[in-house]
Amino acid sequence: MPHETPTSIYIIAERDSQDLATPVLEAGRQGAEELIPVFTTSVAASAYLQQAEWLQTEVVAELSPPDFLKWLLTVQERGIPLIAVDPDRVFQEDGMPQSVIDVKTFLDSLGPIVVSRLTSMDMATLQKWCVWFSNLLQASKAAPASSLNGKKITMKPALITAVISLLLTTSGSAFEERKLGIPEDPNVGFTSVVKAEDIIHQRVIDTKGAMVGTVADIVVDRSHGRVAFFVVHSRRIKNSIPTSYFLPPSVAASWRDDQRLQLSVDLERVDQISEILNASPSAFVDVPNLRELYDHYQANPYWTGQNDKPSLLTVSDIHGRLIRDSNWMQLGKVHNVVLAPENGWAVAFVTVGHLKDKKKFERIAVPMGAFATKTVSPVWMLDLPGKTRLLDDTFSTGDSLPKSLNRGWIEFTHVKYGSAAVTGVQDLSEQQ
Repeated sequence: MPHETPTSIYIIAERDSQDLATPVLEAGRQGAEELIPVFTTSVAASAYLQQAEWLQTEVVAELSPPDFLKWLLTVQERGIPLIAVDPDRVFQEDGMPQSVIDVKTFLDSLGPIVVSRLTSMDMATLQKWCVWFSNLLQASKAAPASSLNGKKITMKPALITAVISLLLTTSGSAFEERKLGIPEDPNVGFTSVVKAEDIIHQRVIDTKGAMVGTVADIVVDRSHGRVAFFVVHSRRIKNSIPTSYFLPPSVAASWRDDQRLQLSVDLERVDQISEILNASPSAFVDVPNLRELYDHYQANPYWTGQNDKPSLLTVSDIHGRLIRDSNWMQLGKVHNVVLAPENGWAVAFVTVGHLKDKKKFERIAVPMGAFATKTVSPVWMLDLPGKTRLLDDTFSTGDSLPKSLNRGWIEFTHVKYGSAAVTGVQDLSEQQ
């Protein structure tokens, strides 16, 4: 993604236009009001553009705070009363009310601060001014109604009632077409997918075709959205106590068509790591133990350092997990954990069933990066309203598993959390 200036503000503009031609949208009951969307990040603006399917006619324009102020004054002069900061296009098309700001009240709120800045003995530098202005716009998103005349209004999904044009000559970078689309997630499509439960109890074969054992469990790192290791039980001597092996995902070369897990190492290599053969999966919550396991197989760690601690769950811990919506109402339950063997054994998605107003056999495929946790509760949250089109993209339990993610989930995770979709569950506990 191109470098993004932290003080920039983004709007949608007409492609190939010398002027800054900006669409004006209908809003309110029967379209009685008008507004313009404004964005504080290029990712949010690009997500809106893609969801609206305007890529052929519109682009994202980046404005410095002074140029944005000029543009906003023109908006007021043309009689457009409202702006919507970082609107969600999915919510818009679903008819969900979103927060808007009264332009005049917003501009009026700048007056006293401008005066105090200009009369100060320690005049702020231009950069400090830009930072202040950008922070003010960011803060306005959450400002109470009494300070900015904020309210919620329904934005019409497709109607553009007018175009505001403004020729900016003060800055060469004021209107620049840039490839600011959502970064391509390399894992949005999968060569193959397999349910974790279909691997458990299946045979594990080494490079020479010898049987190592059977898969007893699969341990997933919730914070990274990938397999941490496979737990394999072996009982090569009849009536003996099973021996446990722990195998990093890089050792599991492939999931074979004959329902066997093919390793990239031989049995002798597996037997060499005797110090932790009989450990339990919980031993690897400690990073040194997990690193020892990975080092033995010359596997590259997926975590970044000592402070990047794994959050390990077995797939059975995830099955049946309760999912709630943004209103903390029950939305569904996790039905399956689905893995992508050829994508480094990432968790491609989880399937969610027991959906309200859906048939018993209907499921949705949701990437782990779309879920969030706010407390120590095992409940996962999808920060969506109970009614949204993302929940309508269902498949039946008897159907083949999807091999790609709904683009809406990709946009949701990028805009909502600034992350890829194929990643770990978002931990929001520190924001509480």
